[in-house]
Amino acid sequence: MKFKEISLVNKPFSLKGREFNGNSWCINELFWSKLETANMNGLIKCNIIATPSSDDGYKNYSGFAFVNVDFDIDEYATISSRIEKKVKILELVRTGMFKIANYENIDLKLIQDAYEECVKDKYKYEFYIKKNKLKSSPNKQYKIGFFCEWDIDFCNIYSMLHSKNEFIKKKLFLSVEPALGEVAYCLEWKWLDNTLVEIWDKRDKERSQIWAIQI
Repeated sequence: MKFKEISLVNKPFSLKGREFNGNSWCINELFWSKLETANMNGLIKCNIIATPSSDDGYKNYSGFAFVNVDFDIDEYATISSRIEKKVKILELVRTGMFKIANYENIDLKLIQDAYEECVKDKYKYEFYIKKNKLKSSPNKQYKIGFFCEWDIDFCNIYSMLHSKNEFIKKKLFLSVEPALGEVAYCLEWKWLDNTLVEIWDKRDKERSQIWAIQI
């Protein structure tokens, strides 16, 4: 199996920790998106535990790695700036990934390069779903795709409507909590006619929830 996830959580759990855990999702995913996942030496998931501890506590269970990083939740709770929170979270992710890389003999340059790419992107995790895949209406007059903005306290997904020759409009389609942002990786859609688009979560085999957009 290929490397698929980075998780950063605060323990022991608390109300402050719950907010931190929600904040960390977008940075975890941003870092993962920048990492050369093919060179992770068999790792599947990296679990970074933010806790007041000087013990790395490193373990690897069949590709699921666990490591501690020293962290003060009370200090984090005093940070009011959105960008400063992202900076702190990214530093914790880098520290944890460096520790795991040392234990697993992974090239540290892979971790540093991913970190620098996150900084270059100004800590923003934004992407076109399915790499900007646009689907044409039956009459070929319109195309539609989706764009995700995943931040520390929201995850918004927008429809992106185009004509044959130009972009027409960006419209909020779905807003979920950061912890539910994975839905952005799982959307499928199709045109029902020349003005109506149907969208669903491909993980839901029974399609119990289907959304529709009238352009």
